[in-house]
Amino acid sequence: MGALAGRRICLSHPYNIAYDVRLLKSVQALQEAGAEVSIMVRRYETAGETIYHDLCEIIEVDTRTDFAPVRHSEHRIWLLKIMWNLLVFEPLRRLKTVQKQWNLVAGFAEEMIARDFDIVQFTDYVSAPEALRMKSLSSIPVVYETYEYSPTVIETVHQDSAQADYYRDTEIAAMDRVDAVIVVADEIAQAYSKKSDNPHIAVVYNVPPQDPLPPSAVSDPLRFYFQSIIRPDYGLEMLIDAFANIKGAWSLAIQGPNAYPEYRDRLEDYIEEHGMSDRISFPEPVTSLEVVEAANTHDVGVLLIPSVQAGKLHRNAKMALPNKFFVYANASLAMILGDYIAMKRLTAGFDAVAWVDELSLDEVTATIQALIDDPQRVAAMKQASYEWSQRYNYRTGLDQIKEIYRSVADR
Repeated sequence: MGALAGRRICLSHPYNIAYDVRLLKSVQALQEAGAEVSIMVRRYETAGETIYHDLCEIIEVDTRTDFAPVRHSEHRIWLLKIMWNLLVFEPLRRLKTVQKQWNLVAGFAEEMIARDFDIVQFTDYVSAPEALRMKSLSSIPVVYETYEYSPTVIETVHQDSAQADYYRDTEIAAMDRVDAVIVVADEIAQAYSKKSDNPHIAVVYNVPPQDPLPPSAVSDPLRFYFQSIIRPDYGLEMLIDAFANIKGAWSLAIQGPNAYPEYRDRLEDYIEEHGMSDRISFPEPVTSLEVVEAANTHDVGVLLIPSVQAGKLHRNAKMALPNKFFVYANASLAMILGDYIAMKRLTAGFDAVAWVDELSLDEVTATIQALIDDPQRVAAMKQASYEWSQRYNYRTGLDQIKEIYRSVADR
């Protein structure tokens, strides 16, 4: 077990942990290495029992938003007191209070220090301000983890330029000071290395928490599969448009949490307008512990997230290695994937993927049709996925996590 045996490690999270598969893998990897693991969450963010409550200690914290960077003046000279309070104290108080509200996990640092953990971790760019505070308040080693290339996400999510600048700058400032940074792809690590001076930026792949399954027999009609949160900007309309032009028999399952009910309703209406309600289904979502088995009953996994959205290049789509990609491969599916550089690099030498320009309806349609017309090619692609998954699976992810935390513990 080495350097992690007996270490007390606190993993923190700003959102609902119930469905976070990466967090699950971190807990299991660190416990397997002999560490005592706790998870710190915002009180009421994760309601009710989760799979984590049976695995480790869950610490709920009331986060803080009320603090001032300087003291209010009570100087005996009235004019000095007024000038200080109006010109210094009040503007700084307002600025820092706003920034504190942008720090969703404000107060985690003090709680971690009080509990005297050996290593602590912060997740997502909204936690970067607290990771930075933690480094200022304590010598406890800090790990910062981001599941995506945050600059692209920040640009998409935050319309307020001051807020976007704050998150971008604070994340890099935190990366510069923490003891290790965890990202999801080598291309993302390289991109961050151009912005941060931290030499310890490491990769943990988004592999599913299950062992790979051998390919199922190719079915007739061919079974296509999309697995993810059902949300806008995931290329589902183009996928439906493509299938509307396909000749021959096929079926498509779109499986995932219904996190955007209004969008899901519009999507179902869109499918009905195309007269394909009998071929496109929405199976009930399954847990992260069941998703490989669910995928394995299909033939072709599809991933067409547009790399250009609202006229802007979405760098995260190009560079990321999302969990659905590893789910498809570990379920031994043939795959239709967009022009994603990280996935191309990682699957080089394995003919498991039909690559397309995910922005081209004609190319997507032609590729789907070609696979329907050539089931033997689909069978060969499924076998190639299975062979590839022997290198990139649950054990790969656990080993990556343990290696990163051991390196932090050894310094």
